[in-house]
Amino acid sequence: MTEMEMSGIKKSFDLTFTCARCGKEYSAHEAVWRCSCGGTLNLTGYELPGDMSGRGVFRWLRGLFPDAGEGALLSLGEGETPMIRRRVGDASAYFKLDYLQPTGSYKDRGMAALVNWLRSAGARRVVEDSSGNAGSAMAAYC
Repeated sequence: MTEMEMSGIKKSFDLTFTCARCGKEYSAHEAVWRCSCGGTLNLTGYELPGDMSGRGVFRWLRGLFPDAGEGALLSLGEGETPMIRRRVGDASAYFKLDYLQPTGSYKDRGMAALVNWLRSAGARRVVEDSSGNAGSAMAAYC
């Protein structure tokens, strides 16, 4: 999004991004993808909610959408895919069966969070440049 497009988005919560290299902070509403020093940005200013009840990814994300009433969040039933335990050689490993997500991709968790954030911020159009899992997940959630 351009700065002009970002200026029309509601500022529904106060999150910040902090540069892992220099410590500079950015508002989550600024259209930046990397720090001016080239460092990567980490989400800060967010605490997991004390009440972890509920289903799917939104039990973790409830604090991002404090004004969302029951049923107000868009969900296709993402999350909570089963894990199975299998032997791999001499070791035991767990496998997450994310092909059971609504679009068949692990991208559904992140896309559910992104589309709900965009929706809560007032965005009415999105552009996604992907012909793969991200594109199909974006299309499904939009």
